[in-house]
Amino acid sequence: MAHTLRPNVAAVLPEKQGHLVITERPIPTPGPGELLVLNAAVAANPSDWKVQSFGVLVDKFPAVLGSDVAGTVVSVGQGVTRFKAGDRVIAFSLGMVFGNIDAAALQTYTILNENATSHLPQSLTFQQGATLPVAMTTAAIALFADLELPMREKHANEKGAILVWSGASSVGVGAIQIAHALGWTVYTTASPKHHAWLKELGATDVWDYRDSQVAQHIGQAARAAGLKIRGAIDTRSEDSSFDLVAAALIAADSASGARVATVLPWPADTPKPEGTETLSINCFRFVKDRQDIGTWLFGSWLHKALEDGSIRPAPKVRVIEGGLKGAQNMLDTLKDGVSGEKLVIDI
Repeated sequence: MAHTLRPNVAAVLPEKQGHLVITERPIPTPGPGELLVLNAAVAANPSDWKVQSFGVLVDKFPAVLGSDVAGTVVSVGQGVTRFKAGDRVIAFSLGMVFGNIDAAALQTYTILNENATSHLPQSLTFQQGATLPVAMTTAAIALFADLELPMREKHANEKGAILVWSGASSVGVGAIQIAHALGWTVYTTASPKHHAWLKELGATDVWDYRDSQVAQHIGQAARAAGLKIRGAIDTRSEDSSFDLVAAALIAADSASGARVATVLPWPADTPKPEGTETLSINCFRFVKDRQDIGTWLFGSWLHKALEDGSIRPAPKVRVIEGGLKGAQNMLDTLKDGVSGEKLVIDI
């Protein structure tokens, strides 16, 4: 059955550091390798409110924000083979990456790149699906590009643990689930209210990051298991997290040769453990120098993992009411801080 087009209503950022306004935009046409999708749900990421509040990344206005999207394919461009009209999909929309207003998420219709899109299983809602693409991509870049884990299941003779600091974040739960699904031991930190949930997602052990002895506890667990921490992902990258990650690696006798991926750059005035390499995570690498990671994630692995349950939508969905008119409230709420939740609006 043909799709009847509706107005392309959008939450538009009219100027740098402006306030979102609701307006109507033309419906774009997909080009080669692209899909036109009718959006059903869009989730917020910290980059959205930071672009708006700090005036960074986006320099063409008016602009549309948003990267996490779930919806239904309306039409496909030349060369698209994996998708057809009517397919339910999730995607990392690339509008903010490439400065293309038609390819951003906070509107009724979005142009998606086939290589940044995955099928959404029928068992999952659009709201659940919208929580996944950016976090899973960022986690995959951290694990495979920065920590240099092999992009496959762990072999029996391969040993080591992965430390995920602040595991209840979107990137944290993504990293925990991917690493666990591939067979790695995963240590993480979070508020106590999240401990049981993170173990369900695949964390081997979880500690309270506010415990003054947290680094020693992590080190003791690794030594008792006979494991080195081969890499750490700091999804908080604020305040004391840099020092505590360093202390945990030292306590686990794992600093030498370890790689640490951070969502924000390691501060110049914060000492690094000797022998440790630190890297700042750049999730956009999956469409630049690490397209192999995007192909692995969106081409087949994520869809299969969602179907067999080895990956679950997380964190918990929190719906902000009002549809696109609630988009500004969604960004403001995320800016104020959330824990163990992913903010989503229905389109």
